[in-house]
Formats: sequence, structure tokens, C-alpha cells
Amino acid sequence: ALVKVVVKDELNSLVSDANVSIYSASTHVLQAKGTTNAQGFVQVGVSTGQQVYVKVEKSSYLPFISVPFD
Repeated sequence: ALVKVVVKDELNSLVSDANVSIYSASTHVLQAKGTTNAQGFVQVGVSTGQQVYVKVEKSSYLPFISVPFD
């Protein structure tokens, strides 16, 4: 399955070069990772049939962790 992520800051501006990691919600094991492009977008593939969550990190920003999703 493809996970598509758009990263925006608190002012709703797109954030480039953010590190995006996808983890299994049940095991917390890293499934995939990528870096956002100039439009704040990254797309990564993960195994189907599991819940995952997204962690976004970039220097000078607080990290963000999503709620788990299918």
C-alpha cells in the first residue's frame, strides 16, 4: 500500500526536507521512510493488512506522531 504524506507547519506552510518514518502500530518497527520534496510531499510503500503510524521530524521543528491508521 502507498502512504502519501503532506507536511505543513503551524502556519499551514509546506515543509520540505522533513524526515517521514512509517512504523507498525502493533510492533513499533520501522516499515518505511522518506524525505519530503519541495512541496512537502512524500510517498512510501508499506505492507498491507496492518495499522501504521507516521512520525515526522525536522531540525528546528517539534516532532509529530500521527494516530494509527489502516
